Amino acid sequence: MVFVRLDPLCACFWVLRPPLPNQFSLMIMSEVHHLISRLGGRLKAVREEKGYSQEGLAVVSGLHRNYIGMVERGERNITLKNYARLCEALGLALSDLFTDEDVPPQPEALTDEQVS
Repeated sequence: MVFVRLDPLCACFWVLRPPLPNQFSLMIMSEVHHLISRLGGRLKAVREEKGYSQEGLAVVSGLHRNYIGMVERGERNITLKNYARLCEALGLALSDLFTDEDVPPQPEALTDEQVS
């Protein structure tokens, strides 16, 4: 669907059309959603490890308990500012939240001499 709009300031027409979703943008959104879910899971694991309930973390961080639950389930895309508030409340460096401790190291590639 294409819309045409007259701009009264410059007496010109603008052709407006909604952006078309393409495979690349859908792939990016899928990866973003996966990252948000992983960060939420990591936040939940650290919270439980430190012995906080969602309500306790909410009191210390100044964020709402329901909001923290939605973040942990990957239902909210929160700002870095709020991640920093949660990390500060948990006594965790913000960079530690983004580390992948669960991912095993990749094996080194075999050289030609090792293969022979």
